[in-house]
Amino acid sequence: VPERVYVSSQLAPRDQMIAPMLAMTEAELGVELEKVVRDMGQQPHPELVDIYVGILQADLDMIRRYVASDPGALPCPVTAIGWSEDTDITPAQMSGWSACRDTSFVVFPGPHSRFIDAPPELISMLSGLRSSA
Repeated sequence: VPERVYVSSQLAPRDQMIAPMLAMTEAELGVELEKVVRDMGQQPHPELVDIYVGILQADLDMIRRYVASDPGALPCPVTAIGWSEDTDITPAQMSGWSACRDTSFVVFPGPHSRFIDAPPELISMLSGLRSSA
């Protein structure tokens, strides 16, 4: 059993997924992925974008079929991490995690995918919780 579950910019299992990507076509997903890659300071490679669009489409298809009316309580506490500039899933939309178990809510500055940069405040929080567990 894990000591704690960490989630970042994710809705609780009982909450319906609202991600804008759910309504996108494959072409629109490709444009979105290229934007994410450019936002990370890289140049998108068309063949890799095509591969990732296929993977993302499969993930989105699974999300569309997912139903969890009562997933039950988790066996450990939850830390729900939100990002102040996240327009995909706002920190307020993550409140459903409290129904899963004792939940701590943390909001850090930055957009939805800021965690990729391993910001110091995230590393500090994870290190502090890990050492006290």
